[in-house]
Amino acid sequence: MEMAWTEWSPVSPEVRVEGRLYRDPATGRREERYFDAEGAPLDLKTLAMLGIAAKQWGPVRRSQPAEFGPAGEKRAEARPAPMLAPGEAPVTAFAPKDVGALLAEDALDTGEAKGLVRIGVVDDLVPPVTVGPGGATAGEWRVLADGTRVWALTLRSLGAVGQRARFTGLRADPGVEVIVYAPGAPEDAWAVPGEGWSPTCFGEELTVECRVAPGVADFEPFALDGLAYLYLDPAAAAAEKQAGSCNIPAACEAGWATAAMSVGGLGIISGDAALFCTGTLIADTVAETAMPYLLTANHCVGDVARAGNLEVYWLYQADTCDGTAGALENVPRTTGGADILTTSNYLTGTDVSLLQLRGSVPEGIPYAGWTTETVAPGRAVVAIHHPSGAPKCISFGDVPAAVDGERLVPESRFTAAVWNRGTTERGSSGCPLFTGDSGLITGQLYGGYASCAEPGEADYFGRFDKSYALVQPYLDPGSVNPPPPPEGEGEGEGQPEGEGEGEGEDEDDDCCHLFKTTRPANALASLLVVALLTLGALVPGGRP
Repeated sequence: MEMAWTEWSPVSPEVRVEGRLYRDPATGRREERYFDAEGAPLDLKTLAMLGIAAKQWGPVRRSQPAEFGPAGEKRAEARPAPMLAPGEAPVTAFAPKDVGALLAEDALDTGEAKGLVRIGVVDDLVPPVTVGPGGATAGEWRVLADGTRVWALTLRSLGAVGQRARFTGLRADPGVEVIVYAPGAPEDAWAVPGEGWSPTCFGEELTVECRVAPGVADFEPFALDGLAYLYLDPAAAAAEKQAGSCNIPAACEAGWATAAMSVGGLGIISGDAALFCTGTLIADTVAETAMPYLLTANHCVGDVARAGNLEVYWLYQADTCDGTAGALENVPRTTGGADILTTSNYLTGTDVSLLQLRGSVPEGIPYAGWTTETVAPGRAVVAIHHPSGAPKCISFGDVPAAVDGERLVPESRFTAAVWNRGTTERGSSGCPLFTGDSGLITGQLYGGYASCAEPGEADYFGRFDKSYALVQPYLDPGSVNPPPPPEGEGEGEGQPEGEGEGEGEDEDDDCCHLFKTTRPANALASLLVVALLTLGALVPGGRP
């Protein structure tokens, strides 16, 4: 098997499909095959109804410059306001964590992948707090003058930098709204749209309000059953020089200011940990719209659960080269999670994930450009990232002709980079690799051994030219699958330039042509897919 990936149907987004690319070792011919979530093969008719099209494995020469969203495209995010005054809600307190012990654990966590920075731990609330129209096991219901009923509870975790609350069973019932906020900053309140993790509230206290409109007698009960305790303030850790001293603040390189703005810090909850990683807002080729696509690594966000609780912190960086960045809580943020569109891991792919953010992107954040060019040895490259979760930094290097010793991952799917200024660390994972001359994305960080102490070691980035086949339906929907080349043509890495025009050749005459489909967008196709799901022909992937 040459490549494996997971994608979700654009027609029925709850349906997960597993893709595999095989190459016959005797003939060199490639063949795509697809399977449902339980491993059963999918036929061409089902794939057509799901909108899963044959991939452009290339080589295909395409590129897209960076861009800003069209004027008027941004949506102003409505922010709720608390109904109770600070201090009115009953308080449930929790003991402080042993932060020293947690940091000592973090120091022992080493590995070849740069990985994610742990910034918090997750506790189950035992017993959970249940809230229903007839009462609650903690907190307090009250009736306001206009007839609105409000239940509220403040969770106080001593010593916490911030908190996130987990909700189970919460539904979008008409006339019922749940919000969270820090009592010390009631203007910074966030709506909780449904089941899952709330946005982060910074500080030791998080207040939950459930507001029921007058005349609404009943709603589905829900439970508050988990709490994420953030113990690491990345900005404070950066001030204490937790990140390596060779890191270069992004503000020191004015020529890269626009590209740096497109890079965000990712707040994620996975299992019993709150984590921090890096991702990039990435442009598509449709000029009329600005879809909030985010590129990162599979090991940062590789499943529905992580995507669903994602927060993106924008402009988390110093304003001047010798300045300091503000607190994480004060930078613009996109909340509400994301939908994961396609992903592949490092073992059988390029360690890539493409997400679509559910929340709005702040005005003025640029969408980074990209290229499917192969990066030749000796070419300059640049990475922009959050080392150890610190404010944004930048690294400069080039692609080596050879790597001493054994490569960490195969050259066929990953580009090596060796830094001559700066480095990467945990938390840098998922960051973009830009070409040093054109400033276009050519990959995202998997891992490596580079550090301030080991500047000659290589880092490895999943190749965008190999990921392109997976992200093309979203980032480059106007391009079409190229026809099979004539018999005997199409082998090798050479291709015509065709930059921006979608020209190029497949590597063999049956690559990507196992089937020919068009993406159905009509109601009939959707109904057919729903019918298949009902009959058990496909298994939903559980996407929210």
